[in-house]
Formats: sequence, structure tokens, C-alpha cells
Amino acid sequence: MSKIFVLGYCLIFLVTTATAEPLNPALTDTWQFTVAAFNQHNEAKFRVTSGDDAPIAIDIDDLGLQSSKWIPQVGIRWHYKKKWSLSIAFSDFQLASHKSIDKSFNFDGVTYPINASLKSDLDLSVYITSLDYALYQSDSTEWGVGFGLHGLDLSLKIDGSLNGISTGRTSEDFLVPLPNIRFYTRHAFSPKLLGSFSAGWLSATIDQYDGALLVGAVALDYRFTERWSVGMNYQLIDIDLKVDRGASDPKSRYELTLDGFSLTLRYGIP
Repeated sequence: MSKIFVLGYCLIFLVTTATAEPLNPALTDTWQFTVAAFNQHNEAKFRVTSGDDAPIAIDIDDLGLQSSKWIPQVGIRWHYKKKWSLSIAFSDFQLASHKSIDKSFNFDGVTYPINASLKSDLDLSVYITSLDYALYQSDSTEWGVGFGLHGLDLSLKIDGSLNGISTGRTSEDFLVPLPNIRFYTRHAFSPKLLGSFSAGWLSATIDQYDGALLVGAVALDYRFTERWSVGMNYQLIDIDLKVDRGASDPKSRYELTLDGFSLTLRYGIP
């Protein structure tokens, strides 16, 4: 998260010291459509315990799942009123591995022994919706607050065997909404160059889910034609999620950090 705040501080410093520039069309576009190639890096720990089992944390390295991968992202922003805008984005991260483990662990009541051969599949989809309100606007600068909802759709499957004999199969599959409140700023350094920064956090309990969400992003976009722009973006999502389905059901905890840089292509419509 320190990367986000350092880059954000630099952007805010430039905003407060730069002279006013002509309006960048990205500040007033009614519609913006974005596609991106995101080099997502994952740090993830999982705990799923049943009954009196001791909670043992495993991470994606233990399962032989790679920690980073290029994935596509898509997004839409609708600036439907002078001060109001609505943004929607989606990304999907899928991994699979086949590995012999070097430590024993239990997962959802199943114990996987040392040297067991595991087939693991992880599918992590993130849906992002944000409603933003501009508290301040000028010809070159906008800042305000956003009210967001991150939908985390996680599916994890583990199939183990030892010497050709099955040691058990387990799986987790859920979709949980995680709200957040964020601050954002956007500044046009020139008619072609736009910088943006946002950061937000919220902890909430919704039904059987108890989660804390920390989000941040910093971006720089270059408008190379009247409607097209390219850019670079760094973003971070940090999640601490507990799932409690009741006294007789397994309890789960997921600690996820998803971050990385992306290359973006954006099309704006006035």
C-alpha cells in the first residue's frame, strides 16, 4: 500500500503546484470505455476449518499456484451529471496447478499429508462498482468522494492423492459484496495528459461475511487523439474476509492482496 500513497502524494504535489492548463476532455467525457492488460500479483492465505481442527494457513505457493499473471480487465464510466459519475469494472484471474506438497495441512475437514499430490484450481473474479460525487471541480482539477461495492467471486478446488489413493476433495465457492468509501482526485496537466489517484477503506459485516477492504489506485493517461488515450495504472486491493456459515459448518478466512500494473486503452465519448 505504501506504493499507492507515495505515488498519490507525488500526484497531489504536482496538482497543487502546477499552473492551470486548458481543459482535458477526459474530465468531461459522458462515456469512457476501458480495456487493460493487468499484470496481477497475488498474495493469498486460506484457512477453512471444521469441528475441532486447528486452523492452518496455506498460501497459493503451497498449492503450486503462480503468484502473478497477465489478465484482461474491462471498465465503463458514465458521467451522467456534472458532479455525478458511475463506474463499473471487471477482471477474472484463473490458475491451476499439480504439485506434491512438502507439508501437511487440513482444509475443510480433509487432511492432506506430506508428499500428497494436489490438483488445485483457483478462480478469482472481481466486480467493481463505484458511484462518485465531485466536491470540487475546475477547468483542470476534480476531487471528491466515491461509494463503491467490490464483488469478490472466489472458487477454490483441491483434489489430493497419495500413492494413487485419494486423500480427499474439498472446495470453496462464494460471491460476497464488500463495500468501501474512497477519496479520489483527477488533474489535467495538459490537454493530453491526465493523472488520477484514489484510496478507500471500509470494514463491514454482511450476513455470514465479515470483511475489511482496502483499495487504492494511481494512473497516468495520455490522450493521443480526440477520443483515444493510453495509460499506465497501478492498483491494489487488500481483503481480509471471514466466512461463518453457522456452528455446524466450516469457518473460512481469506487474506488476499491483489496488486500490479496495467496498460490501458481508453475511448471517450463527449
